[in-house]
Amino acid sequence: MSKMTDAENYRIAKEAQDVFREVIKCCMEGGDTSVLGKHLDDFLAKNPTYDAEEFFTGFQSEGKTLLHISASGGRFPVFEYIIGKCKDPKQYINKKDDNGFTPLINATVSESTQIMDALIKLGADVNLRNKDGAAAVHFAAADGSVERMDLLVQAGAQLDFVSKSGSPLHWAAGKAHSEAIKYLLEKIQTLGAEKALALVNVACNNGMPAVLMAAVACCDLGVSYLVDAGADIGVIVTGNLTTLHICAEHGLVHAVSSIVHRPSGQASCKVLTTEGNAPIHLAAMAKDRAIVKLLIPHSDMTFLKSNTNSSEVTEELVDAILADGVERLASWEAQHKAKTESAAQEAENNELKKIEAATANSTAAPADSEAAAEKFKDTGNALFKQGKFQAAIDAYTEALYLNKYNATYWSNRSA
Repeated sequence: MSKMTDAENYRIAKEAQDVFREVIKCCMEGGDTSVLGKHLDDFLAKNPTYDAEEFFTGFQSEGKTLLHISASGGRFPVFEYIIGKCKDPKQYINKKDDNGFTPLINATVSESTQIMDALIKLGADVNLRNKDGAAAVHFAAADGSVERMDLLVQAGAQLDFVSKSGSPLHWAAGKAHSEAIKYLLEKIQTLGAEKALALVNVACNNGMPAVLMAAVACCDLGVSYLVDAGADIGVIVTGNLTTLHICAEHGLVHAVSSIVHRPSGQASCKVLTTEGNAPIHLAAMAKDRAIVKLLIPHSDMTFLKSNTNSSEVTEELVDAILADGVERLASWEAQHKAKTESAAQEAENNELKKIEAATANSTAAPADSEAAAEKFKDTGNALFKQGKFQAAIDAYTEALYLNKYNATYWSNRSA
């Protein structure tokens, strides 16, 4: 057999790339195995020396083989066709792409339980992690799929892996998947009380525990499940906010009910934010009558004008607290508006200072003065677009100071 020339090798490689591109389209879009097969059969018929298995396992894009790509596409017939072309699929199923994703992780991301099951039966390692430290179970948790999580757990998936974004519990909490949280807590409890409690309270890289992430995501039942499982609710974040403050403000009734049944939760009722608001104040500002009632027995009532500190829940007391909430909200809105306007004014003043500094330092010759004037004109145009009209006029004035014969500057300043 004659040796192929470089030109022939190049032609085959180029055609293989084109076919690879078409097969990717089938994987991600059409899912028609007859089309996929035709592309491959035509190519192999034309190039009988080419190894078909190498095409499916050796051809890569960012480390992804067609096995990775078909798993990402989530179409089982396409995946089945491709895996069927591998003589020994077990040697490929745990291969990682450039970002550390395995075909199993890809199948989990694409929410294809059927492909996941097929890979697991072939011996896929459920605990392999990508470069961020996330395994397949993290992605199943983020999707809130109890079915896919259970498939992975039954195959030996570990629930104590903490990726850059946290454990599977964090991933479920951050996406407000209460049923996924409940499932994970049940499985974690089988690891023993001490380890289970540690996993419930472990923090991700940004320092947030799962219960706080669930609260921010407004996952009412999820927070409740985590609190009942022993989550630490005494964590205080920026603004002197506790988990209870966040839940009270967002109307998470089940969460608030679980929190106030714990001593640390009752203590949180008296914690004030940097703006001087207790959880009951935030609930009142949100006009949430039910949560106000839950918080009254554990809150300091001396803020009311009636100066009562009664913990008896009456409709009159609730009305008084809600009325106070209306006043607090109006005050907060006024302060927020003032801060916004002050920040805008400060930004405008800074622009003016830059203009004044540029003028003071200007010792340019006439030709340079024209260039400097153009810069002031451009600054004026930018300020005008931002609605900072006085600052824009000042910039145009500086342009005129440097070049008073330019009609455009006069026109801009007069606009």
